[in-house]
Amino acid sequence: MDNVTSQIDEEFRLEQWNNEMSVAFLPNTIFLVFSCIIGVVGNSCVLYVYGGRLRRKYEGRFFVPYLAAADLIVMLVAVGLNISINVNPVNYKNREVCTGGSFLVGFFSVWSICILILIAFQRYQKICKPMDTHMTRCQKKLALVFSLAISFLLNVIFIFTVGLRDVELQNLNITGKTCERLSEESPVLSIVHSVILSVFAVLSCSVLIVLYGLIGKAIYRHKRTQKYSLEIRGSRKTKVTRMSKTTLMFMIITIIFIISYIPTGIKMIVESMPDFSTVSLHWRFLTTFFVVNHFANPIVYAFMDMIFSRELKRIFCCVKDKFQGSSENSDRNEQDTTT
Repeated sequence: MDNVTSQIDEEFRLEQWNNEMSVAFLPNTIFLVFSCIIGVVGNSCVLYVYGGRLRRKYEGRFFVPYLAAADLIVMLVAVGLNISINVNPVNYKNREVCTGGSFLVGFFSVWSICILILIAFQRYQKICKPMDTHMTRCQKKLALVFSLAISFLLNVIFIFTVGLRDVELQNLNITGKTCERLSEESPVLSIVHSVILSVFAVLSCSVLIVLYGLIGKAIYRHKRTQKYSLEIRGSRKTKVTRMSKTTLMFMIITIIFIISYIPTGIKMIVESMPDFSTVSLHWRFLTTFFVVNHFANPIVYAFMDMIFSRELKRIFCCVKDKFQGSSENSDRNEQDTTT
C-alpha cells in the first residue's frame, strides 16, 4: 500500500513539474505557432506560383518549388514535434514521435541546404560560365535525387541516437523523460554523428560563400564594363541588373540560412555531451531558432522577386474579384426575392 501511495505521489509531483515547465515554455510555443502560420502560408504560395503557374516559364527558378516543399515539411514536422516537447517537456512518452520527428526534421533540413547549394551552382553556371553547357532538366532532377540520398545517409543515425532520455529534479527526487539525444546510451555514435553534421555544415557554408563570392565578382566585373562602355544596349543593361537582383535575393536567403542554423550547430555539439540538461526556456529558443530559415524565404521572394510578387498580386486580385462578384450576385438574388 505504501509503495502504491508513493508511486501515485511521485506521478503527481512529476505531472506538477511538467505543467510548470510547460507554462514556462509558453513563449517558445507561441513563437513556433506564429512561425508555422507564416511558413505554411508563405511556402504554399511559393509552391503554387513557382510549382504551378510558372513551372515551365522560368528555368532559373527550377529548384525554388523543391526548396519551398522542403521548408514546408520542416515547418510542419519541426513545429509539431517541438510543441509536443513544450507541452510535455519532462513527461514525454511517445518515443516513435520523438525519434521519427527528429529524423524527418534533420532529413528535410539537410535537403534544403543541398538545394541551396544547387541554386548557387546554377547561378554560378549562368553568370560565371555563360558560354558553357549548363545543367539539363534531367540532370537537375538527378541532382535532387542525389541530394535526397545524401540527406538520408547523414540523418539515418538519428534513429539510433535520439529518443527518451531521463531528466532528474534532485530536490524533489523525481525522474522524468524528455525527447533528446541519447548521449549517455550511445556517446560515441552521438559524438561521431555531431562531427559528421558539423563538417557537412562547414563545407556547405564554405561552398556557398565561395560560389557567391565568384558570382559577386563576375557581376561587379559586368557592371564596371557596363559603366565604361557607351555602346552597351539597354536590353543588356536590364539583363545584368536583373541577374544582380536575383543573385542578391539568393545570397540573402543563404545568409539567413547560415545565421539561423548557427544555434543548431551549437546544439548538436552540446547535446552529444553526457549529463547535459537542456530543460530551459533559453535552450528551447536556441533549439528551435532554425525554423526562421524555413519561413523567411517566401518573405524574401515577396520583397525581392518581381515575378513572384506580380503573380501573387494577380492571384489576390482574382480572388478578390470572384469574392466581390459572388457577393454582388447574392445581393441581386436577395433583391429579386424581395421584389
